[in-house]
Amino acid sequence: MDTNYNIDNTVLFLKTDDNKIINQADIKWVKKMDECLEVYTIHSEPVFRRKDHASVEIPKPKIDHRWDATKGLDSNGTYSGFSLPPHQSCYIWGISWALVLPGSYAFYLGHSDISLIIFIGFANSVNYWRYPLKNSWRRYVDISHVLSSLCYLCFLSWSAENGIYFYLFSLIGCICYPLSTYCRLKYPRTSFHSIWLSTIFHMLVHVCANLANFALLLGKVA
Repeated sequence: MDTNYNIDNTVLFLKTDDNKIINQADIKWVKKMDECLEVYTIHSEPVFRRKDHASVEIPKPKIDHRWDATKGLDSNGTYSGFSLPPHQSCYIWGISWALVLPGSYAFYLGHSDISLIIFIGFANSVNYWRYPLKNSWRRYVDISHVLSSLCYLCFLSWSAENGIYFYLFSLIGCICYPLSTYCRLKYPRTSFHSIWLSTIFHMLVHVCANLANFALLLGKVA
């Protein structure tokens, strides 16, 4: 690799062994290594040349660029494989921690079955929304647990003192979930606001679930 310098000892250009000229304006940085120079330009990946002028193939860095909200939904109805972009997913991951409150209260009251159900739901939700791949076993486990837990708690609420309030909040939460999906799919590539509406409705599902659990626990449960 040939180099050309000016009076100030700054590189004007680099000439590689294949006679390719890299102008100074294109060079972002140059790093001297033991057996080569590492040159990074605005048009290419890093280029390495050994002392014997043999080219070295440089593997591209393994960076996950898929999780990007600006690309919109793909043909599978996902954000490059994810349920929501990372910024919105963080909010749902955060509100998942609120399940600790009714779970702890149920344990305090001695309802170990309800407490166990809520804490398992908390673990599944946090585990999924930390990296919400659409087609993931974590998602299927989370959904399966939510549906089975809802059936069990509805059975308990049938004879509970505040069962009617549990059903009311659960119904509102069940309505919010399809609204979340509708907002996400309504303008898949043109409206960024639909992503936030979808996120808000999904967060309301969690809020209603917590209110339903507290309503059930505040009354007598058989």
